[in-house]
Amino acid sequence: MPSEDQIDRIYTAVCQAASNILGSQTFEAWAKREQPQVGDLMVFNNSFLYRENLTSTTKSKKYLCVTLDPSAEPAILHVDGRINSTFKRIPRRQIDKYRQSELRPSIAEEMDDLGTIVFALVGRIGEDQPASINLPTATGFAALQYEPGQAEIAELSETSVLISRLDDIDVVWQAIARKCAEEGTASDELAESFEKAFGDLREAAGRPIDLDEVAADTPSILSGVVTGIRQQVAAYETALASHLANPDDFEAINEVMRIAYNFADGAKDLIALVIGITDIKPLLSWLTIHAQVELAERFGELPFALVGKTKPSLEKYRSLVAGARNRAFHDLFAFGRPFRVPLRSDAFQAAALHLFREYKRTGPALEFKDRQLVELLQGFTRAAERPVPLGFWEQDLAVMKAVEQVASALHRALVLVAPEAA
Repeated sequence: MPSEDQIDRIYTAVCQAASNILGSQTFEAWAKREQPQVGDLMVFNNSFLYRENLTSTTKSKKYLCVTLDPSAEPAILHVDGRINSTFKRIPRRQIDKYRQSELRPSIAEEMDDLGTIVFALVGRIGEDQPASINLPTATGFAALQYEPGQAEIAELSETSVLISRLDDIDVVWQAIARKCAEEGTASDELAESFEKAFGDLREAAGRPIDLDEVAADTPSILSGVVTGIRQQVAAYETALASHLANPDDFEAINEVMRIAYNFADGAKDLIALVIGITDIKPLLSWLTIHAQVELAERFGELPFALVGKTKPSLEKYRSLVAGARNRAFHDLFAFGRPFRVPLRSDAFQAAALHLFREYKRTGPALEFKDRQLVELLQGFTRAAERPVPLGFWEQDLAVMKAVEQVASALHRALVLVAPEAA
C-alpha cells in the first residue's frame, strides 16, 4: 500500500504536469483558436503521436482533465470513445454528461494496479555474475566460461576457456588465440565454433536486476537509456555545430546524418515502449504527459509535414532521415530515377506460357530465353532518397532533446511510484 506521503508527492507531480501543459505554447495556440471559456473542461489526450504499426496496446479510457478555472484541480475523465485531438474542450453545460473521478483516489487505485514487472526498467542493475556454456567436444574444451573478476582477458584451464569480457568478440578471440598458441592447444574447431559460442555466452550471462532497489541515482535499464540518448544528443550537437560553421565540411554533415539515422531507429522503439506502458498504466501517462506533449510539439516544428494535418508519425520521421542518409551514402547506385529499356520484338525468344498448371506448381508461368538474366537485373534496386528541407537538421536537434525528456520523465515517474522500502 502506498503511503499518504507518496500519494501526496505523486498528486503534486501530476498537478504540475497539468499546469505545465496549460502554460505551454501548444495549449496557448490551441486556446487562441478554440476560445475556451471559464468553467469549460479541458481534456488532455493520452496519445500524441501516430500510433499505426507502433504498438499493439490500446489507448486508456482514463484521461487527465482540468476545469478552466484558477482554483480547479485536475481530475480523471472516463471516456468510452476515443479522443484524437491533443486537447478536447467540453463546454460547461455538457460536463455532467461525463463521468469524472477525483485525482487522489484515482492515483491510489492506479498504484494498486502497477504490479511488479514495470519496475524492471528502473530496478538496480547488479554486478556481473559468472556464466558458462558447453563447447563441442572437437574443440578440446568442455566449456566457455565468463569470469568477470578475472584479471586477464583470456585464460585456459584443462577443461575450459575462461574470459573476462563480453563486449568485443575480436579482442577476446585474439586473447584466446595468443593463449592457445603459447600453450600449444590451438584448434581449428575452436575457431570455427567460437563466434556462436560467444554469442550464446553473452545471452547466458544476463545481468541481474533488483526490483526492490529503485532510486533516481541507481544504475538501471532506463537510466542507461537516458545516458545513451544524452551522449548521442551531445555528439549530434557537436557535429551540427561543425557543419553549420563550415557547410562544405562533408565529414561533419555525414556525422550528423549517421547519428540522426541511428537515433531515429532507437527513438521509434523507445517511444513505442513509452506509449505502450502509458496505455497499460495510465498513472504513468499522467506523470509523463507534459514531456509527451512537448515531443509532439517539436515534431510539429519540423520544416515539413510528417503526415499532413494528422498526428506526427515516427515512421515517416525515420523514413525521411533514412532517405537523406541514403542520398548521401548510397553512391554506388545513386541514379536518382529508374531506367526503362524498350525491347525489340526478338528479345523474348523461345517464349512459352504455361496455363492451368498443377496447384503445387514450381517455376514461373512465362518461360523465355534469358529469363534468369532478367531476374538478375531486376534484383538491383535503389534505396529511397530525398533531400531534407533547409533547417531540418537544426530542428531535429530539438526533437532529439525532446525524446530525451520523455525518457527522463518516464524514469522519474517510475522512481516516484515505486514501492517504498518497509
